[in-house]
Amino acid sequence: MALGRPAEAVRLAEDALDLLGDAPRRAAAGALTDLGEACLRLGRRERATEALTRAATCLEEMEASREAAQAWFDLAEVLAETGPADEPRMAAYRRALTCAGV
Repeated sequence: MALGRPAEAVRLAEDALDLLGDAPRRAAAGALTDLGEACLRLGRRERATEALTRAATCLEEMEASREAAQAWFDLAEVLAETGPADEPRMAAYRRALTCAGV
């Protein structure tokens, strides 16, 4: 992403996720977050939402509350751009606040 090549970032993030497996790990959450950002830049909003939701859930399962809160907030921001439905976005904001202890 730093080099401005989101398509390559998608490929690399997916490769990393294949290697890491399904267990909740910080590295997996990071790869999912990168995947979500890259997909967003490519206009793949549904895939971005899926990746960011998985990243936030992964972090929550690891009890990484501050990181999970940020991931849920990022997801809410993506959802704000994806369509008129407010409920999923508000639910993501609520999860962010819960993870932050508010």
